[in-house]
Amino acid sequence: MRVGLDIHGVIDKHPELFSFLSITLIMAGHEVHIITGQKISRGLIADLHRYNMVWTKIHSITDYNERRGVKVTAPPTKVGGFYGSCPCQRHKALAWTSQQTPIRV
Repeated sequence: MRVGLDIHGVIDKHPELFSFLSITLIMAGHEVHIITGQKISRGLIADLHRYNMVWTKIHSITDYNERRGVKVTAPPTKVGGFYGSCPCQRHKALAWTSQQTPIRV
């Protein structure tokens, strides 16, 4: 089984829970994929170590899109109660790039 965990708003909000979960899953032979909108950096890896996380692979939406030549913009700002060009709160994370491209894991 592959389990994807987001860093910001998930792992960083409950690090003890997700540390335990990641260790347990990997010990049971499963994969833990860390997902982030941030570029992969030493600081990001240090944060994961500070949270006591273990993982199989890290996926950065920003790095992925930059490798594909997609212009990556800053996070959307709240305008009139909506994020980006989509009025749906569920899609605010998709406004990170000028071109929404799903990541296939």
